[in-house]
Amino acid sequence: MLANSIRPVLPKVARQSSSYAPNHWLKPVETYYAVGGKLNITLSKSKEIVTTQIKQAFLPFTNSALLVVELPPISHLPRLCVLKLFDRRYLTTRGVFERDLWTEEVETDFQEQIHDYIGRYSSTPECDLLTRGGLVHDNPPRWHDELLFWSESQKAFHKECDAYAHLSEAQATGLVPRFYDSVRLPMMFDASLHSSVSHIDGILIEYIPGRTMASFKKGELSCEAAESVSQRVLEMGRRLRRIGVLHSDIHLNNILLRQTDNSPVLLDWALAECRYVTAPLAERWSKGHWDFNKDLRLCLMGYGEDDSSKLKWRLMETPLSDAQRIQWALNWGDDGYQRQNNRIGELPEEVRKHFYYEDQSVNSAEGLRWRIKSGIRSRLHDDPVPSE
Repeated sequence: MLANSIRPVLPKVARQSSSYAPNHWLKPVETYYAVGGKLNITLSKSKEIVTTQIKQAFLPFTNSALLVVELPPISHLPRLCVLKLFDRRYLTTRGVFERDLWTEEVETDFQEQIHDYIGRYSSTPECDLLTRGGLVHDNPPRWHDELLFWSESQKAFHKECDAYAHLSEAQATGLVPRFYDSVRLPMMFDASLHSSVSHIDGILIEYIPGRTMASFKKGELSCEAAESVSQRVLEMGRRLRRIGVLHSDIHLNNILLRQTDNSPVLLDWALAECRYVTAPLAERWSKGHWDFNKDLRLCLMGYGEDDSSKLKWRLMETPLSDAQRIQWALNWGDDGYQRQNNRIGELPEEVRKHFYYEDQSVNSAEGLRWRIKSGIRSRLHDDPVPSE
């Protein structure tokens, strides 16, 4: 019944105004989060309203507004924190279709439609009824899309809060930033409106001076120093893997090196999955393979990076053992050996010569043509499950 009742595009209503609390959505986006500006946020735990001053903005924003803010003296919080606001205007999925881009006109219409909907039905629209091509109609009005963008932002907010709730040990040991509180940034004078327009949800986390691994240029570190950092990153992955929280977005922009000692910190848990945190260690370890082993190794080797000026953290990776490669070839089927031999043959010549020798008597389709040289350390496909 609800889906049928909202088929027509609802007529616009006059936008209300307030002299003491303006509509912050309609302030210029480029100045609202500008350095030096002030934001009044409400802390979830104490319900205290705190005025923060923006000290740094991590531009361009992707999926959220990420800021360094200064807080007034509060006993339980440091003066400088990172404020991450899950602002639906900055979702990267908006760039897919031109009609999805945010504008003041889109926002004005969205707020008016929400206001009119609540006035008509004394309830807020449900996002699960407003899917593209779903229960409403094949070509939903633009304000439905805006509601879906808000729903995406909310999912990311709740996922990140949930992840930090399970990462207390990792926070204590410095593998991830400390989580201080969730917050709300009021955006309109009428808090009784739908949550998509009344406020923006966010989190306050630890500010850690340092640099992301993606910001390093070729030549900034020696090969030895880069390899040393890489080993620390892999160890960070092994320690996080035990916990059972999947990150789901491993790349060098999400790994920060502390200014003090270059120890790695994994950032941005907005895509995290926490369903395995209560599983046995063996299952947590297995589910974390792609995040904390495969993906970490790939990004350290520079896979997917097209900018040749960026630092490649690992020039050579410890190779898989011959026995492990034979097992993989057998698992892959008829072309398994050919694929294994092709992978080694496509390596840079200096890497191939360092690790392997070629047995030209072997048919590439029937066995390993490239084998590890004597004295070279090899590894298994995955680290063994640690003890509890």
